[in-house]
Amino acid sequence: MADQKHVECVPMTPTPRVDGGKTSTKEVERYWQAYVQVEDLAKRVPDSRISTVNLEHSQGFSSANVEEARQVCGFNRLTPPKAVPDYVLFLQQFLDMFRILLAVAAVLSLIGYLIDTSENINLYLSIVLFVVVIVSGTTTFLQARSTGKVMDSFKNMLPPQCTAVRDGVNKTIPAEELVVGDLVWVRNGDKVPADMRILLCNNLKVENSSLTGETELINITSSVQDESVAHLECKNIVFNGSLCFDGSALGLVLSIGDSTVIGRIAELATTTATRETNMQREVREFVRFVGILAVVMAGTLFAIGVARKNGKDVVSTFVTDFLVIIVANVPQGLPATITSLLTITAKRMAMLNVFVKRLDCVETLGSISLIATDKTGTLTKNVMTVTDTWAGREFAAQAAGGHLVIELSDKTEFLAGMTPKAVLTRGAALCNRAARNTIQLDSTKPAARPSWSFSDEKKSGLVNLPVKAQYTGNPSDIALLRFADSNYPSDLLREEYPLMFEIPFNSTNKWQLVIVPSPVIHGGVIDHISIEDLKDILSLKAVVFARTTPQHKLQIVEASQELGLCVGVTGDGVNDAPALKQANVGVAMGLNGSDVARQAADIIIMDDNFSSIVRGVEQGRVIYDNLKKTIAYTLTHLWPEIFPLVISLAFGMPYGMTSLQILSIDLGTELGPAISIAYESAECDVMKRPPRDLKKDRLVSKSMLIYAYVVAGMVNAAGCLVAYGSVFWRKGVSFSDLFLSTDDYWKSDAKTFCDEAGGGDFVAGAKLELWVRAEK
Repeated sequence: MADQKHVECVPMTPTPRVDGGKTSTKEVERYWQAYVQVEDLAKRVPDSRISTVNLEHSQGFSSANVEEARQVCGFNRLTPPKAVPDYVLFLQQFLDMFRILLAVAAVLSLIGYLIDTSENINLYLSIVLFVVVIVSGTTTFLQARSTGKVMDSFKNMLPPQCTAVRDGVNKTIPAEELVVGDLVWVRNGDKVPADMRILLCNNLKVENSSLTGETELINITSSVQDESVAHLECKNIVFNGSLCFDGSALGLVLSIGDSTVIGRIAELATTTATRETNMQREVREFVRFVGILAVVMAGTLFAIGVARKNGKDVVSTFVTDFLVIIVANVPQGLPATITSLLTITAKRMAMLNVFVKRLDCVETLGSISLIATDKTGTLTKNVMTVTDTWAGREFAAQAAGGHLVIELSDKTEFLAGMTPKAVLTRGAALCNRAARNTIQLDSTKPAARPSWSFSDEKKSGLVNLPVKAQYTGNPSDIALLRFADSNYPSDLLREEYPLMFEIPFNSTNKWQLVIVPSPVIHGGVIDHISIEDLKDILSLKAVVFARTTPQHKLQIVEASQELGLCVGVTGDGVNDAPALKQANVGVAMGLNGSDVARQAADIIIMDDNFSSIVRGVEQGRVIYDNLKKTIAYTLTHLWPEIFPLVISLAFGMPYGMTSLQILSIDLGTELGPAISIAYESAECDVMKRPPRDLKKDRLVSKSMLIYAYVVAGMVNAAGCLVAYGSVFWRKGVSFSDLFLSTDDYWKSDAKTFCDEAGGGDFVAGAKLELWVRAEK
């Protein structure tokens, strides 16, 4: 094994730049095997026993070589990220600041009950708060558990078996048993089991859409590639997960498992941490404000209470003063209200073909200031369409929403081929190398006779059949075949006119004209510029990046976020997954998007219509406006709950409201009106405003706090205080009579109120009735 060092587990080494410059540390590593002759390759990997005389007689690894290579490289499988146990994931949900605040209030209530077991209200309060915390935490746990399955999607892309050459014999083995240096045969219909250098090629055509997002078939060759060709564009390299559509080839395994290109994309997609959304960050800051306010207020009133009692009954004062103020300051119903608003908006967006996977991303979608979008499959459908025809001096234009449909009289006329329209349709079907495969949608039902009537309602432009049609081949050929199928079944035509000889159409050399002066940056440029240069490029209003790798896309998103932009990424391919995961909002295509992209994204466009994103942005801005209104409403009714308690505790007056009453308001009567704000329609200028500045435009701003606590809050609090005082006044008890009366007269074993204060004769029962009326 002296030369085995050339068959490394990760044989990707940086290739020197063509211009002789220094290789950047960010530069994409390449397979050196693509740039050397097969004869040189055979010398550098002798244990693979490649026959340069007749490649079909290559011997491949021996059993001993396989075991030695496996000791170095391991198995051909993708390493899953470190799994988070369910119990850890469940406990993580309770690190939310709102839940921590509610849990603290619950614990304090329980402590209050343990100190004085006669006050059952503290026990009831703690039970209710614990239930609220557990139910909300369980809900988010179930949601978090259903996401994060990106690696499962990558695993589904890999083949279960392959044909390897071992000891001179072609053997069918599990794909995960491949090692670097193995010789592998791939044929029509196979999935490529590893990254391979093609040694012998027989008209092999593969589709790399799993990596590039492009469905056009690539003609593979065994010829040496020029050093200037990027490794992803080398025609003598096939990549793990690619699908073979035609021909066959013998290849040398270069990388397996995590070292393959698809493995590195999987690593980028699974190791990128889920970003904290704008709303999560702002709610966390708001909870911090509420917590500080509650502790300061409770501590101040506790000190006043201790001083009022001359240092006596400190424990009792803690329970009655400190605990009540803490509970009163916590907006217990706000988490449920916010979740309800997001859920209602998500259902509304689903009706617009925008499916939301993460509720907290609904608002972020309305805040995005930059959209980084993939072109093929996102801005364009990646489906070429026949739009106009001219035959027999007759012109026909496209029907709205789909392929052109030519009316043909009957089968007899069509097969006779007498009309120009029929000849055009027949030519589109026969002079065509594209193929149509059909999949029975429901195997339990017999297939009905195809009607061959074209449905414009189908986005993909397929024939209205009881089967699902999949087209493969050159995009131009696919467009013509779809057109033919929309008029008459192409398979029947091909049976009637079998292929004898053809000269295939060469669609390689095509003219392209760019009129709009948009800056276009080739992906290779990103490897040679600094992060500051990239930021300067991104500061332009619109930039087009061409031929980018998944790593490039990730770098673009990260650089944009460092500029303070809220980035939304749209894509449909596996190569988009890392950028989708890193973005503030990842948006995947639902119809033609890959499973990996859909798993990595936060939002899925169900109809693959890019304009649906605009409607989603509008709903995101609407929910932001409505959330501000909801929070303002919640805080406005919060202060009237706190203010009477502050007055009562500070001046020794009977409580205006108990903790349980506060909880019943927050979790009961106020939830309905707060949630109803979700149905508020959009403001007239919602889409005319620029994206909000995340550093200045806050969900909970200073102006809102002033309005809620000072303006509207004080008005409501004054009204509540007047109503509270009027109950006593009607019984002849003034505010001056209530001043500092709580400790002596408003306890279960206190003296009759009239003994000291005058007025009516309020014994224990009468006092209780009067107090209850005042609290109501």
